[in-house]
Amino acid sequence: MEQLNIFCDLVLSSANVDLLEKGAFPHKVIFPQRRASSMLVATDSDPAIATADIVFAQPATESIASASRVRWIHLTSAGYTRYDTPAFQSLVEQRQIALTTSSAVFAESCVEQAMAFILCQVRQLPRTLGLPLELGSPQWYETSANCKLLSQQRACLIGFGGIGSLLARLIVPFGLKLTVIRRNPRGDEGFPVFAPEAYQEAFAEADHIISSLPDNDSTKSYINAARIAAMKPGVTFYNVGRGATVDQAALLAALRNGQIGAAWLDVTTPEPLPVDHPLRALHHCHITPHLAGGHQYEPERLIRHFLTNLRYFLDGKPMLNRVM
Repeated sequence: MEQLNIFCDLVLSSANVDLLEKGAFPHKVIFPQRRASSMLVATDSDPAIATADIVFAQPATESIASASRVRWIHLTSAGYTRYDTPAFQSLVEQRQIALTTSSAVFAESCVEQAMAFILCQVRQLPRTLGLPLELGSPQWYETSANCKLLSQQRACLIGFGGIGSLLARLIVPFGLKLTVIRRNPRGDEGFPVFAPEAYQEAFAEADHIISSLPDNDSTKSYINAARIAAMKPGVTFYNVGRGATVDQAALLAALRNGQIGAAWLDVTTPEPLPVDHPLRALHHCHITPHLAGGHQYEPERLIRHFLTNLRYFLDGKPMLNRVM
């Protein structure tokens, strides 16, 4: 068997290095001198990548252009925005390079973050935790009445990839009625599906709008003033996709005028959002610092996902999460 060189820029414990090297054997894992600081940031070019047949990393696009041996790139992130360009698509097509992502690794934790957001909102947790209300008082009854049942609510999922489809499966037992906005409907979603530009009907009835959109040219500022105006007044908006898919000025205005009743954001533009940003001053805008994908044993799960795809790659089988 031909020995392949696998370039990996992850910061790993010795146990995970051992897991990767043993799982990849007899192929050789090459680490650069400088590892990636984040799975969301491209690393600087490293001379070692020129010797790689496989890249398990966040490589700079220019380094791939000069790395003539590369046959497959497996990204350590779910998103692939920086690679989703005509120039890079042309490069990988010309050289027949496969591009896969780690979206399966992060879908479950992103869905649980979204579920936590939704349940906190309907049970009014941010407002009521530690609230000293006298049982049976008018304020207690008013607060209790503001808590909702999901079985009496409607939601619209924007995006139906790994996150959206898993969220749908987990949330249906609560009785929440779902509609879906999806670029390429397949017909097997199990819910009413609308194209991205046919959003009016889906938005008008939804009490919750949950976005898991990736960042690309077609999704930038998808949530804008016009689409917000089509939403049901007082809707709750959630974003566990990418910050660039939301026009934050339009979101701020809608939160201030009540068109959007509350927002739960795991992603913003920029990240982190400055401490003096006006969104942070709103009591009904809840922001977490891009943590939805994070979870215990994340590096180990990334490695195991890569090793599964490595077997498929070597056997000539279709790989998981292939995007190019």
